[in-house]
Amino acid sequence: MAACNDLDTDKSDNNISLYYQSTDSLNNRNLAFAEKTLRQLDKTADQDSNIYYLSQCLKGKMAFINNDTEVINNVRTLLKNFLKRNNSSHNEIKDVIRVEYYSIEGLYWIKCVGNTDSTYKYFNKAYMLAKNTKSIPNSSMVNIIINLADTYKQTGHYDQAIIYYIEAAKKAQREKQNYNNVIAIYMGISIAYTSMGDFKMSEKWWDKSGQYWSHMNSNDRFIYLNNRGHDYYQRKQFERSRYYLEKADSMLSDKPEDEWNKMFVRVNLSDVYIQLGMYDKAEAMIHVTEAYFQKQKYLIPLHYLKTQRMTLDQKRRGVPSENYLSERLIADDLDNVTGVTELKRLRLQALINHYAEIGDCRRLYSAGETLRILDDSLRNNNMRMRFTTLVKDYEHDRRLLQQQRQIERHKQNFIITAMSVVFLLMFIIVSTLVLLLKRRQRKIKETKLLKKLMVMRMEIVRGRITPHFIGNSLNIAMNDQMAGKPIDLTPLVKLLRMSTETADTLFVSLDTELQFIDYYVTVMSSSLGPDFKYNKNIERDMDTTHIMLPSMTLLTFVENAVKHGLSKLPDDVEKTLKINIRRHDKGVRIEVIDNGHCNKDAQFSNTNTGLKVIRQTLMLLNENYKEKMTFGVGNIESGHGFMSWLYIPDNFTFTNY
Repeated sequence: MAACNDLDTDKSDNNISLYYQSTDSLNNRNLAFAEKTLRQLDKTADQDSNIYYLSQCLKGKMAFINNDTEVINNVRTLLKNFLKRNNSSHNEIKDVIRVEYYSIEGLYWIKCVGNTDSTYKYFNKAYMLAKNTKSIPNSSMVNIIINLADTYKQTGHYDQAIIYYIEAAKKAQREKQNYNNVIAIYMGISIAYTSMGDFKMSEKWWDKSGQYWSHMNSNDRFIYLNNRGHDYYQRKQFERSRYYLEKADSMLSDKPEDEWNKMFVRVNLSDVYIQLGMYDKAEAMIHVTEAYFQKQKYLIPLHYLKTQRMTLDQKRRGVPSENYLSERLIADDLDNVTGVTELKRLRLQALINHYAEIGDCRRLYSAGETLRILDDSLRNNNMRMRFTTLVKDYEHDRRLLQQQRQIERHKQNFIITAMSVVFLLMFIIVSTLVLLLKRRQRKIKETKLLKKLMVMRMEIVRGRITPHFIGNSLNIAMNDQMAGKPIDLTPLVKLLRMSTETADTLFVSLDTELQFIDYYVTVMSSSLGPDFKYNKNIERDMDTTHIMLPSMTLLTFVENAVKHGLSKLPDDVEKTLKINIRRHDKGVRIEVIDNGHCNKDAQFSNTNTGLKVIRQTLMLLNENYKEKMTFGVGNIESGHGFMSWLYIPDNFTFTNY
């Protein structure tokens, strides 16, 4: 009797093939063919048969294109109940239905709810089951892998996203003239690099995607224009961003069926208008898009629009209205929009600006810490991706070189046996020269790769100091406020902004480092008392804009002088901090001097984060130079106090890194 619910095997295979032809037509926006197939499946299928539920899968995918949430939920319920009744029953068509159900659930959680945790769970189930189901065609497998890659991209795991995109690309190569998957993969990689902030790579992949413009359907073109506009927004090239986004908007102006996409691009446009100071235009667009997505009950764009309103109010009136700053609203948004890293980052940045404006140090510190943790995660993903790519490139080149050497050995053996003694001698001479040249080229290539690896090691080491320093600065400002001291947060905001901008910068000019120190000293001066004096003595004719040094090195000396030296002196004792910059031997010597009590164990123990970073940084930089950068600490010989110093040779070159 169980056989009565299924068509025979040949008919099932035919219907599965017809189903996947229809899903391919949906990818090409050929709805007519899919609708015809749906009618045919419904006509031939008995109620509660496998073919009937296969037709429901097709109906669900069509509902996503039409943005019909009611049909989507009906299909989800039908498929879920069917698979629950057949939990222990497995055959090819039931497994196909399971794969399609998991894909539909994944699409529902990302498109209708914005919950990326559930999205990943269902797309991963679809991927694992599809790998072991023979009836899944290659084109559908590519789409499943792309969905999984898109999920990793949404949650900020860009390294994993690119790995799955590459796996999808390898499978897509089997399908000649199928541009849809190639376009989706290329644009997915482009968006991942944009999100990582690697704009050199994102530009490369956006240009590759643009080469397929003539093969793109209207939806692909919209995705290309919208996301390339977002790429330029991330670079702060707002006029170029506006060009692409307005082009996407105008492309959809006469297509009412694409209202969903049109509202999405207008959400991005309103943000660009805010950045360009076009506030009236931005407010009008926010009003329209908020009404649409509230009706759709879609949280992700609503969260983004609330952040835009905060920013717009702040730019117009200086401080966002309380309507968009209630603690409950902020907490609910951040909890419900799970995994959408970029939206969380934008909200936190808006809150930091607001708390700095109103002087709320405690919440400024909390928001800053959350943003730092988020940025550290993105930075680590970026670093891991770059490191993995570099190692793979190195291994790939090494294998190619090994293969080339094997081929060369075979050629040499053949020629040796075929040539006479005279030609053999000539061959040995020529071969030796060629091998020496290739060995030299190989050595040069290996040296370049090792340099890149060393730079990434340095970036990891340098990235440890910024969170430590920001935490100390915010803590002192917060203590001053709690003690009732008058504070001016302007230097602190400038200090935080400058530390964020230089967090990924290995080297800065001495002039930039001194500006950073000036902000820091201004922030700390209130805690050191009225008798604190700060002086800079720069030798005449010395151009500090052309002297380079590892970023935050001098700042670490100054922070230690304040924390372990000056802050230990009694309140009624004059406190002095001096920075001397002068020529010394064949280089520049920079000294940081304070009149505090010497506590060498406290300032320069092995557990001091700043000094450990400086020591490791100089060790990395000095590896390939005869003249070394050096630093030291000690008592002042001619009086009371303590000195830290850094020596930079004239011929030390930072451009090699």
